[in-house]
Parts: sequence; structure tokens; C-alpha cells
Amino acid sequence: MHITEDCIGCGLCLPYCTIGAITMDGPIAVSDQDKCVECAVCTRLVECPVDAMVQLGVDQLPYPRNLRRYFSDPISISPVTFAGGRGTEEGKTNDRTGRFKFGQVGFCIEMGRPGISTSFADAQTVAQAVSRVGAVYEQKNPIYPFNRFPPRWSSFTKNGCAKAR
Repeated sequence: MHITEDCIGCGLCLPYCTIGAITMDGPIAVSDQDKCVECAVCTRLVECPVDAMVQLGVDQLPYPRNLRRYFSDPISISPVTFAGGRGTEEGKTNDRTGRFKFGQVGFCIEMGRPGISTSFADAQTVAQAVSRVGAVYEQKNPIYPFNRFPPRWSSFTKNGCAKAR
């Protein structure tokens, strides 16, 4: 989310940011782009009197910011899993999908919602650690196609879905 220079500093938006990314900087509100998880709560619930709050499209956000929406916005549909946001589909339905066959073991590291109990930096740290022990990442994960690293290592994964070898 971005707050334009049209902001009049009314402060209506401040209490709606669930992670505190919107603050006052002198006479105007600003959105901390490193903190914002693109959940769109503020733009859905606040009626800005001057329309200064703009929810940026995924195509307008740089990598890896463009991935945050798929994990944080419950109505954002992942182009990979075709499931709603927050990453729960890939992490909590392995028993229904048949991904793991008899004799295989699968596990998922659930780290909670961005901004509430984890950050993308924390998720990256965990992903790097499990990659060192040979984790194989779930391909039906919203971040899989954006993987810019060798196949065994994914830099940004919220759920940390992996398959043991």
C-alpha cells in the first residue's frame, strides 16, 4: 500500500494497519514499505477523505514485495495454487491432495501470519536452514515460480512447505 502526497494527516488510517506500518511523519501519514505485508485491510476498511491510500497491484510491486499479497490478503488468489491468500491451502491440506504417497514423509513449517508472528526475513532464515539439510520445496507454493535460486533453495517461503528426501 502506498500513501500519496495528497494525504492531509487526518490519521483515520492509523488504527487499521494490523502491523503498524502506517505512522505519522510530521503532518502526514506514511506507509513503511518494509513493514507493509500488502494485506489490504487498510484500503478496504478506511475511507480516506482524499483518496490518498493506494493499494498497489502485484505487477507494480518489486520482487519480493509482490509475493506478500499472496500470503497476507485473504481474497488474493495465487496464480500458482489458485487458492486464496494467507498460504493456508498449500500447508494444511496435504492429507486431501495425495502429494505424499505411502511410505513418504512430508512436513510443513507453519510460521504464522506475516506481521503477527513472523516476518519474511524470519521465514528466509528458516528456509535457508532447512535447505542446508536437503529440503525439497512444494511446487504448489505461491513463491515457487519466483524462486531465483537453485531448485533446492527457496529464499522466500512463508509456510516453508518441504518434502523430506
